[in-house]
Amino acid sequence: QVENCLFKLPRHYFEQSEAFEGMFALPPTDIQEGTSNENPIRLEGTKSWDFAAFLKVIYDRENGGVRDLDSITLQELLAALELAHKWGFKKVLQRAIKATEEFSMDEVERIRITHKYGINEWAGPTYEKLLLRENPLTADEMGSLGLEFSSKMWAARERL
Repeated sequence: QVENCLFKLPRHYFEQSEAFEGMFALPPTDIQEGTSNENPIRLEGTKSWDFAAFLKVIYDRENGGVRDLDSITLQELLAALELAHKWGFKKVLQRAIKATEEFSMDEVERIRITHKYGINEWAGPTYEKLLLRENPLTADEMGSLGLEFSSKMWAARERL
């Protein structure tokens, strides 16, 4: 259950998650979460829209599902990235990263996402683009990226 919406999903998708795997490994009790409509697994702090976006990535055709990721939006992918990262869905995270690469983003947004989700393969090329662009970081961009990272970028631009 996410917010007031009840989702009925095959358990095997969630056994791929580090967070849910531990829950499923617990010995059964009389009232086990996720075994009925009356006793669902409750995902507190998650929005149903974000969860629906996450499911689009889980059910993509590349994973044997019924959806193509061709029609997914960047906002949906970012929501899916957030939940896949939070719950330890490594394969879902990699599919969301791959699909996100298809979208045009400025360097600052891509770096912010790189740092937030630990997307190491984006770091080098994105840092290089930021170093080589004509204009230095603006005050707003520095605020978004943090003082420590921004000062390192400024120093690297000066050396370059």
